Amino acid sequence: MNREQVKMDQAHHTRKTRQITIGGTKVGGDAPVVVQSMCATRTIDVDQTVAQAHQLADAGAGIVRIAMDSEKEIPALKEIRAQTRGIVLSVDLQENYKIADRVAPHVDKIRYNPGHLHHIEKKKSIEQKVKWLVDIARDNDLAIRVGVNCGSVAPAFLDKYPGDQLAAIVESAAYHCDLMDNLGFTRFVVSLKDSDPNKAPSRRPAASWRHRGGAAARRDHQDAHRIRKTSRAKYRRHHSRLADAAQ
Repeated sequence: MNREQVKMDQAHHTRKTRQITIGGTKVGGDAPVVVQSMCATRTIDVDQTVAQAHQLADAGAGIVRIAMDSEKEIPALKEIRAQTRGIVLSVDLQENYKIADRVAPHVDKIRYNPGHLHHIEKKKSIEQKVKWLVDIARDNDLAIRVGVNCGSVAPAFLDKYPGDQLAAIVESAAYHCDLMDNLGFTRFVVSLKDSDPNKAPSRRPAASWRHRGGAAARRDHQDAHRIRKTSRAKYRRHHSRLADAAQ
């Protein structure tokens, strides 16, 4: 590990995060690490989903996540909530951000994917859609998870960073953090997911600089730029080694 990477790793380990509350659970800051896991059930199947939610909670999951595939599952979610009192529930809106106002009364956190906003209600801007989600979160005392996924990156960022998916994912997440900040909403968490475990860890420190202010933000911006350069170099070296091994 070179000196630059050591410095970045040290900065990453010592960076303090903002603490937020999700249901009755504190996340970030000096709070203990909270495990979140997702029900591997069809939400429409109330009995199976409730059973699995309790199994996850009993196993130590502090937050249980449920996916919403369509508005037809809203009545099921309402019943799931009734049978899981005391469990912190997060709902993944998938490609259904427009049902957020109807699921909000039954959960503690909503997750939206920035890559799933552009093709719905195209006449509305991304800013308008995010503001609507933030207003719903405020009205229902919810936290928000901004979940960027490598398989569904917003086209605007793929176009802006052609051939550099790492930059597209990081900048998409950072843009939505900026939207939250501009709206004065602080109860949000961010996830950057990649199916390749070798690439996923590099995305998080590269994005975290956006949460700082003033001179610290400028220093973190420089750190993030170096992290992105280092991550891209590691990515190229990794694929070069794979190509050499294949020959």
